[in-house]
Amino acid sequence: MSALEVLDFPDVIQVAPPVTGNLYNLNRLIELCPDAMNVKNCLNEERLQKSSADLSFKRRQSDEVRSEELAISAFSHDTQSYINHVVQQRSQSHYRQAHFDALTHLPNRAHFQHKLHETILDSKQEEFALLFLDLDGFKAVNDTCSHQVGDELLQLVSARLQSAVREEDFISRLGGDEFCIIVPETHIENLKVVCNRIISEVSRAYWIDNQDIRISTSIGIALYPDDAKFANDLINYADQALYHSKALGKKQAFFYQQLPNKVKEEDHLPEDMDLTGFKVTSQVWENQTSSLLEVRADHSAEKDALKALLETDCIPKRAVGQWLWDSAQFYLDQLPAGKEDQVVLRLNADLLNSEEFSASILSNPSENMAVMLSQSEWEVLTNQGLDKLNTFNQMGLVLICELETPWALDWSMMEQFDVQGFVMPAEVTEAFAKQATSIHTLFDMAVKNFNLDVWYPAVKS
Repeated sequence: MSALEVLDFPDVIQVAPPVTGNLYNLNRLIELCPDAMNVKNCLNEERLQKSSADLSFKRRQSDEVRSEELAISAFSHDTQSYINHVVQQRSQSHYRQAHFDALTHLPNRAHFQHKLHETILDSKQEEFALLFLDLDGFKAVNDTCSHQVGDELLQLVSARLQSAVREEDFISRLGGDEFCIIVPETHIENLKVVCNRIISEVSRAYWIDNQDIRISTSIGIALYPDDAKFANDLINYADQALYHSKALGKKQAFFYQQLPNKVKEEDHLPEDMDLTGFKVTSQVWENQTSSLLEVRADHSAEKDALKALLETDCIPKRAVGQWLWDSAQFYLDQLPAGKEDQVVLRLNADLLNSEEFSASILSNPSENMAVMLSQSEWEVLTNQGLDKLNTFNQMGLVLICELETPWALDWSMMEQFDVQGFVMPAEVTEAFAKQATSIHTLFDMAVKNFNLDVWYPAVKS
């Protein structure tokens, strides 16, 4: 016999199927979905009809809290199904809000970033093209015809883009009038056909609010793996090709490999390099109010894997930095929408002090991204390395220091850079506990004075 347990509190009705243990707060459902009021009314009617119901009440008169518990068997299957349906709809709604653009209903920037990383990591997808496009003349429409007309135009353009691409192509709106399309194809002639079809569709006249509106689109194309093997590079190269397309007169597609002054940089890990044992791992640090997800190079046999990797002569240091940065971006994309935790990329002095490594590769950093160095690495930075830390700060990246000897810390770095706080490993915490009380007092005062956070290794549950 199916059954539902109904817990009735003042102004709150909660329904829980005993078998699954799911708990539904109907008043919350009613706020999110007015139709859920039917469920509440239905429950009240069933209470009256169940004359044979076994009722048990528990009251406590000693305080202001009054609780009542009803155990009612044999609730109708329709009521149970309706509640599950409402909850399922709401879950789908939350997913759409996090992954799809509210105006055009296309996948949003976060969804696109995840899809791009996923496509690169997919061993079955050996090659693909990234199309970066924006609308020629859209700003003029927005400025002269009103934003409402501009919004409707974006919706119509999105519909035409979807009709112009194939089912296997992935199209997304990055924001404004910018769109990206992932096409599992790198044959130049085939891509030209796809781009010409897109340009033709988007450039047809639009009739909005009794106005004849004309726009077009320009497209920049980067190829994986021929042009780049990292997500950030692909986006940047497609963007460069887009601007070159607009400079040539708009309403056309342009390939990154056609750029006349393209710089050939060794940004990638050599394909024949044996990286056996090297991998990217993560560690969680936490305090009472927040947590960090540290991303770092690791090796099964090397204590300092990043240093060992940098000492391998045939691997460009810039490529190592790009590999770590793309890995950190991938971890960041996995964080649930709205989650405030930070992803922290661990670097070292050898990398920062190197002329080969440029801070510019850490492009378009998220506000949830930070850079970490150990205390000893910080102390051996050259002027070149310190300049790169300043560049990180100017890009909006905050810095975090891993403590090794808190009692011998050079606090001057707090005045030079935007440092958010420290992480303190378990062995350092244990050693620090043995220091004099006066040292603890001074440390705590300095942390408070500089408004810093301190995180500790997360306790595994």
